[in-house]
Amino acid sequence: MEHTMAEYKWLDMAVSGIRSRADREAVRAELLAHLEDKTADLQRVFPQIPLSEAQERALAGMGDPEEVRRELARVHRPWLGWLWRASQVLAAVTLVLAFVLYGGDGLRDWTRGLEQDSEWNRIEDCYQSGIDPWQGDGADRDDGVIRTPLAALQPEDSVRVGDYRFRIKRAGLFCFQDAEQEPGEWWLFAQLRAAGPPWAPASENVIQRLRAVDSTGREYASSYEVYSLRLEHEGYVMVDQGRGNWLEKRFDLTVIGIAPGAEWIKLEYDWMGTQWSLTIPLVVEEGGTNG
Repeated sequence: MEHTMAEYKWLDMAVSGIRSRADREAVRAELLAHLEDKTADLQRVFPQIPLSEAQERALAGMGDPEEVRRELARVHRPWLGWLWRASQVLAAVTLVLAFVLYGGDGLRDWTRGLEQDSEWNRIEDCYQSGIDPWQGDGADRDDGVIRTPLAALQPEDSVRVGDYRFRIKRAGLFCFQDAEQEPGEWWLFAQLRAAGPPWAPASENVIQRLRAVDSTGREYASSYEVYSLRLEHEGYVMVDQGRGNWLEKRFDLTVIGIAPGAEWIKLEYDWMGTQWSLTIPLVVEEGGTNG
């Protein structure tokens, strides 16, 4: 595949912050291969578009080269591991000081951070707990959509990638159905927690690249593909802005359009040579419905 000058310039900028020549060349080759894969994927999805347009869209999907350069430069520094270990010790000391100086209430306030739950966060909390937020407490939403809670899930899967640890704290499974939908579709609301170095918290842009696949083989596009590349897909993963403190960030995920009856769904991350996944069993509670 012939490459454009724009692609070469993007690659040169993206790897320019890596000091080691060997690492720089290896990462450049990996980015180039990923760019070629994205171009080929676009041509498969949109066979009518010319190669030049597919290359332009694939390159746009790689992100800002300056941002990628900063991220790669930060990753390829050997002293980061030592700093991360030091930060763990510092965090432990801070916890002890918070408890000594302010007592249990101060410690709880510190771990919660300074944020206050908004109405949107309350709704997400309900969904992730398997509770319809529009029923009870005088709340109602007359939009013609029937929301049937199927299960409140507590997945146990977690994964560690370098200095980061990802886990699903909780999840709620619902059946959404309106007058024109038979038999309806499943939606999964989940809270993804990402713990990492305080100086380099997990980026929302990273989480937006999460895709998914379920036990029936149905694939779900990432937020990045749906909202940035404008790819149409029957099911997809929607990611909201992260919140939390400097030790751990929380991301609200919604997997939309799940095939009723799926036994599990797997969140998958595969970008710039990093791969990991988390599996969430979809166990419908007694009294629920399969749609």
